Amino acid sequence: MTENAHFSILDSELAMLLGGVTPSPDENLTVESRRERYDKIVPKAKQNHEPFLPHNSEYTVVDHRIDVGEGVRVLARSIIPTPRDGEDGCFPLLFWIHGGGWITGDVHMDDYHLRRTSVDLRISVVSFEYRLAPEHPFPSAPNDSFAGLKYVAAHPELFSASLKKGFLVGGPSAGGNIAAVLAHRARDDPYFARNETPVTGQLLQIPCLIHVKAYPDRLFLFLIYSFIPPRLCFCTRLHLWFFLQVQILAIVDGTK
Repeated sequence: MTENAHFSILDSELAMLLGGVTPSPDENLTVESRRERYDKIVPKAKQNHEPFLPHNSEYTVVDHRIDVGEGVRVLARSIIPTPRDGEDGCFPLLFWIHGGGWITGDVHMDDYHLRRTSVDLRISVVSFEYRLAPEHPFPSAPNDSFAGLKYVAAHPELFSASLKKGFLVGGPSAGGNIAAVLAHRARDDPYFARNETPVTGQLLQIPCLIHVKAYPDRLFLFLIYSFIPPRLCFCTRLHLWFFLQVQILAIVDGTK
């Protein structure tokens, strides 16, 4: 990976900007305060999207409750474009998982954006609301999401979808991480092959991932994480952890 060593060099303009930045009080946010902030941000974000929303007649929104096991039912919001002339009413499907550092977020986070996406790209969207940490620790989020993905694969007619036209998983940040996990699990699960419903693509936005060639020893990961100040909230520590991995690995690789 010598060709990636330059990623360890901080951009000069960014370095100059960071030099004048004082630590943000946001770094000390608790899970509860982050959720409170999210509740304030989302309505404003949706308000910004409103002028660009398609007319209500151009799509249909239906909320479903999907059983993910142990009697737990989670919300999945379906957004289906209204068929136009020449369309058969069956669309490719995007299974979307929201971000939020695994501790915040819900179907409202990307709701208006996904409505536009559905109409513009002529694709059925299922926005999935997995259970959040720390109340529901790992692997609740990926397990919930995988159960939701299987449900959608088994009942595409509920979402006006033809999975043979395309079956995508996607999401931003933590959602991108989960989406990548789902793609691997679906690839290795005989259910999807047996029913001829393989996942055909991924749409990952700023996902929390690391390239397989750069994956270090687990002890090394632990040592990196142990040096991050515990006063920082979990989400901030996690993102800093990923950043440090890339920086240190690039430096080490560049010396070889």
